[in-house]
Amino acid sequence: MNYSDDEFIAAVESCTIDSFHHSDHIRLAWLYCQRFGISEGSRKIVETIQRLAAHAGQADKYHHTMTLAWMRVVDAARRAGTSADPGLLDKHALSAYYSSETLATHQARTNWVEPDRAPLP
Repeated sequence: MNYSDDEFIAAVESCTIDSFHHSDHIRLAWLYCQRFGISEGSRKIVETIQRLAAHAGQADKYHHTMTLAWMRVVDAARRAGTSADPGLLDKHALSAYYSSETLATHQARTNWVEPDRAPLP
């Protein structure tokens, strides 16, 4: 379904969206950064995605470090005016900053972990 930005946010926040994929995560990050800034947007996206995952019975799939790292990457692209950056849609783009071993840890899944390959933007 094609949602306006306001409809999209409402559907995600109310857990009524039909599905939620990587591109939806990026769209939500973009909109939250745009509307609330990186700090408040990060707080909101953590809360929203945790609620959405719990609603779907997949609370264990929430990954804190990846959620916040994507917020940083999206916000940097947004500030640079590069909304068409195809790298944002590459689910593996965080591998430039994190090793798969680091992202696979329980610590990274449940808490913020600094990148071990390169600093985030």
